Amino acid sequence: CASRSWASARLCVTTHASRRMSSPDNAPEAEVPTPQDPVDPSSSPSPPSLLTSESVSLPSSEHPATAAFSADIESLVPAATIAQLLEAQASTYARFKEANHTLASFNEFSSLMYSTLTPEFDKHTKNLKEMKKDLDTVFRRIRNLQSVLKHKYPEAE
Repeated sequence: CASRSWASARLCVTTHASRRMSSPDNAPEAEVPTPQDPVDPSSSPSPPSLLTSESVSLPSSEHPATAAFSADIESLVPAATIAQLLEAQASTYARFKEANHTLASFNEFSSLMYSTLTPEFDKHTKNLKEMKKDLDTVFRRIRNLQSVLKHKYPEAE
């Protein structure tokens, strides 16, 4: 069951579940399929829902196969492992929420500083351009004076 898609993973789980129900010893399978598709973290801004077998109620009378399938899936992973995963998800969510708040604060601060410093930066840029223009004029005058002096006093070289 080394599958790469959700559909084939579902087929693999269904196959394993039907084998377990038909086997006399009902031993749990060692292989648990995991989806290989990446999860987009931006697709859900809310925290992951903490679903447990108590919080999900399926009408078993209407769909007995669904109830059997969900019971088999629940029995594949120990409850303690699921609790640890949910706890890790909650702590990760809290860290990401804090980091998001910090980044939002920094973005607000940098936006304020940018709007404050931009006119000053533009003023300095204008000042530097004027200084360059003045220096170019001064160097051009110096070159002109040098050429006049070379023509007037050629022996001074």
